[in-house]
Formats: sequence, structure tokens, C-alpha cells
Amino acid sequence: MTRWGTTLALSVVLAACDGGEERPDAATSPDASVAILCPGRPGPRVDVPREAQRAVLSVTVEGDGAGRVRSDPPGLDCELPCEASFPIGTRVNLTLEPAYRTTAEGFSHDGCGASCTVSVDRDLTIAARFVHHPPFRLSETDRDPEVRLRDDGLAADFYIHGGVRSVQRIAPGSGAFYFEGRVLIDDRTDLGFGVATASAPLLDTYAGETDQGFGVHADGSIFHDGEWSGRVEGASAVFGLVVDYRSASPVVHVVAPDGAGSRVAHSQPLESIGAPLHVFAAGSKRAPDFQLEINAGGDVENVPFALDPRAALRAADMAELAEVLVLGFGDSYEGPPDEAPILTTSADLVVESGTPVTVTASAIDAEEGDLSGSIEWELLSSPHYAGRLRGVGSSFSFTPRAVGLHPARARVRDRTGRVVERVVRVRVPGPVAQQADVRLVPDARSGGGIELSPDGLSARWTRTGKRGIRVNQSLYGGWGYFEIRRLVEPVNEGGGLVVGDGNLDPYSWADVPASCSVNMLSGVWHDLVWVADFPGPARRQQTFGFAVDYRGEHPIVYVIARDGLVTRLVLDDVWVEVHPMIYGDPTGVTEPGEYDEAIELGANGFELDPVAVLEEEGVDTTGFVPGWGHASTRR
Repeated sequence: MTRWGTTLALSVVLAACDGGEERPDAATSPDASVAILCPGRPGPRVDVPREAQRAVLSVTVEGDGAGRVRSDPPGLDCELPCEASFPIGTRVNLTLEPAYRTTAEGFSHDGCGASCTVSVDRDLTIAARFVHHPPFRLSETDRDPEVRLRDDGLAADFYIHGGVRSVQRIAPGSGAFYFEGRVLIDDRTDLGFGVATASAPLLDTYAGETDQGFGVHADGSIFHDGEWSGRVEGASAVFGLVVDYRSASPVVHVVAPDGAGSRVAHSQPLESIGAPLHVFAAGSKRAPDFQLEINAGGDVENVPFALDPRAALRAADMAELAEVLVLGFGDSYEGPPDEAPILTTSADLVVESGTPVTVTASAIDAEEGDLSGSIEWELLSSPHYAGRLRGVGSSFSFTPRAVGLHPARARVRDRTGRVVERVVRVRVPGPVAQQADVRLVPDARSGGGIELSPDGLSARWTRTGKRGIRVNQSLYGGWGYFEIRRLVEPVNEGGGLVVGDGNLDPYSWADVPASCSVNMLSGVWHDLVWVADFPGPARRQQTFGFAVDYRGEHPIVYVIARDGLVTRLVLDDVWVEVHPMIYGDPTGVTEPGEYDEAIELGANGFELDPVAVLEEEGVDTTGFVPGWGHASTRR
């Protein structure tokens, strides 16, 4: 049909004109009927009844959001912009369905709000207003390059005193806003979050280091301008921050748990700040995983805040601030209630070493449908970071070779950020192979520049970067003991335990293997994260023993020195057989044929008495014979 403003029902026009072109008379009134002159046919006009006349209702979009419009009576049910025709005189009720992360503000038509009823007396165009709520993110570019971010941009894995700012910022005079930080690990040391301007440093920093920032740390310590401003009483994994930036300079209020409620624990004017503020997070390495998470109000319905800042403000006589507070950093979005995905995996398996394995999973989400193609897989028995085996999709294939457990973790995330995960456990049964000659042996992941003694029990380091080498005998399902000994003054060298496919070229954060170690300069480390100092100055300790109880799911390691037990570690990310190892940098004091470090596996006896130390600590040593592998039978 051709439309001039009033559109006629095609069937009526064709019947009236017998195929002629419709052409309304300009003087025709819409109140009763429309007269049609059929081209090429003389004679009287044909009147079309008013109920056969139709007009077009068009709905366009204003703002940066998106959504659908539906009509009653039916006609419109489509993504905007769209249009449909209705009989003239129809009263049409319109409702909007905003897309996710979008809020529908209503219609531009006079007298309309969130819903709208219009009378279609002629062709009509109205606009639907939407506001998009972009997801909050920590910045991929405005950060210490060593800081690693989770794929959703809401959590950080720190390195050495590194920081990261958010993409979003709030300007002076823009309002009052709230967000929370949550510590994801048990450690309560130098992890912190807060706010900072764009001029706050990102390298070798902490939250609140300068007068351009403010921070609350995981242990409750509060810092501004590098000064300690007190500590929040009571341990907590989560704190909130109210940022009142209605004036030229902000005031921040720390919100903390208070029994079953929330309280304002500290208030701080930031008089030296007059520039836009970002969320700021900083810290040092405390685990080989994400350590701090931000909730900035991205979806307060499905990912609610842990604390109640408005109640805390009212209790602190700040009711007016509570009324204007936005539950989010710069923006807040309350999406429709959303169900978590349902994730189903294939059954656990037991296979022989070297057998190719494929595990499967499916994910169904009530709102988003089939999410199986977006399932993320991780083989938890593989090394961290660069060496971790990963995959995406409904299936995941790998070939387990080490004796032990190979957990394949399936994880799916829906649009609200809800994460569901399941683990398929693939077991390679033991026992481990027993080597006739237990010694240090280079392998595909050993470091370069290592000179070994003829018996394979001592090493000289010739290449920088903490290059390491493993013992050829592993342990799984039993007790073991070995010692490492420095042969020079304390330097950057050491040893401990590492999985068989862990990278030792170099032994570093680039591809950190599941491990524990003693550094002869600085104490005990787990996955290259410091755990404990050893007793006394480094020069007092020359030999360290490792008693390894691997009769459970994970190894329990007792680190022993001359003065007794140094620390007890549970290697909770080790699932498969482990090997002793040593590592180091060139010392500059040994010549070819001389050595920097040695390892003792039992053939030549031990300096320390692990049985006495363990029994003094109340450890049952039944069945424990000090030594490693075949060497443990030599007394």
C-alpha cells in the first residue's frame, strides 16, 4: 500500500476499485469514511468505512540503551525501533522491556511515563527513553603491568606493591556513591582498596600512599597521605566505602560489619583532592590467584552488597546523606531477578597414565538459554598462569601423565556475574615408578646453566634467573624426607618441592609451578609467596629438611631447621606426584668443579633428626623412614 498519512485496508480498496490505485480525496474527513477515486474509471466515489482505515504507530529510541516494546492489543512485539498499523481510533497500551543493563525511563509522549496509552487517530511516532548502565571494570591499561585482572574486570591478582584504577570515575559535585571491596584469600596483610585520582602512583604503591588517595586495607588499617589513620575493629573480608563528592572536595566514610548490621567505622575529609576519583586497588602477592574483588553496584539485585550503607549512615546521624546515596560507583543498576545457570558435567574417571581423556559439560540458563559453548575449563593439576591447561566449550581434552588426581574444573558465568562451577576428577592410580639411582636429573622443564656433580647431588649455578632442577624420583601416597644444604655463604638459592611439569627455567612468576621452597636468604615460600622466616639470621642456617606426608589428598610439608620445626605447609594446589628440587643464581665464588648447593636424599645419612622434631610437635611418625624413594631404604 502507499501511505499518505491515513493508511487504508488494502483488501477494501482493491474490492472497491477492482485493482485500481487508492487516492484519498484531500477534503475527505476521517470522522466517517474515506472517498476513493479509482484512476481510469469515471463515476461516483467509493466510500470506505472508518473501521477499515488504519494508521501506523512507530516507536523510536532515545538514549544509549536498548529494549523491546509490546502493545495491547497485539501488533507491536519487537526490538526498538519498530512500527505496526492499527485501526484508526484504537487505544493502544504500550509497555517497555529494557535489555539487560538498561533501564526504561518511559515515553516522550505527553502524559506518558513508564507505561503509555495512546489513541491511534493518525500516523503517530513516539520515542522510548532508555539509559544504559555500562559494566564497571578495573582498567586493563591504567595499572601496574604486573597486575593481572579477572576476565570480568572486577578482581585483581597483584605482584609486588602494584596498583590498578577503575575505568569509571566520579567528578567533583557529582553526588554520593557507594562500593565495596572483598578480600578473596585468608591472608590479611597489605591488600587494600579505596579511591585515588589519576595522579596516584601505580608502581610500588599501596592504597592511600599519597594525598591523592584513601585506602582501607585487608587488616582494617586506614591510610591517607601515607599516614596511618587507625584500624577498623573486628576482622572482616569485606568493607564498604561511601564517597560523598557533592562538594569541591570529597569526604569518605568506611562502612564495616557490626554484628548482624553495618556501621560507619571511620570518616575522612580529603581536602587535598579536587579532581575526579577512581576506585583504586593495590597490594602485593599473597596467593597465585585473584586476591581482591570490587562490587561497584553493577547489579544490586543479583549481586547484592554485603553491607547496608544507608542504615549505617542513618545510625551515624547522616540521614540526609543516606537519602541521596547511590548504591554504586557513579551508577547503580538493579536488574530483574536472574536464576544462576545449571551446570552438569560428565562422571569422574580412573585412567592409566598417558590415556587421552575428554570430559564434557552442559550449561542451561533460564534467562539466556544454552551457555554450553561458553563454559571455561581449567586443569587444576597443571601449573599456574602460562602453563595452565585451559579450554572453552562443552568438552575439554587432555592427557594425564602424572600419578595422582587431575581435577578438570568447568566454570560458567551468566550475564549478571553469577558463577557456577563443577569439577570432574580424573585419577591416575599409583604407585609411582621407583628409580634405582635417585639424583638430580635435567628434564624438559629444567633450567639452563646448571653444572651437576658426578653423583647428581650437588649443583653450581652459571645462569641468572633462579634456574632449577628436579630429582628424578617423585612421591605420592606415602612419607618422604630430604635435606638441602648451602655450600657457600647465604645467597639467592634454595630448594624444596615442585610438581613434575612445573617450569624451572626460570623458577619465577612468569609460570609459577605448584611448589614450596626455602630461599637461603629469606625464609619459606609457597608458590613463590612468602610464608615464614626461618629461625635467626640466614647465616645461622646451613641445612633444611623437608618431611613430606603425602598420604592424603594434598601433601603436608614440615620444614625443619637446626632449631626445630620452622613451619607446616599444606600444598592445597598440589594434586599429583611431587619432586624435590634445588634452584639458584650464580654465586660468583665457586669455580668449575666446585658447587654452590647440595641435596641429600638418604644414601649418605642426614644432618637433622626429623623424627625427633616431628614427635616433639605431636606428629604421629608411625611408618616414617627418613629418605626419598629407593634411598629411604639405605640406613
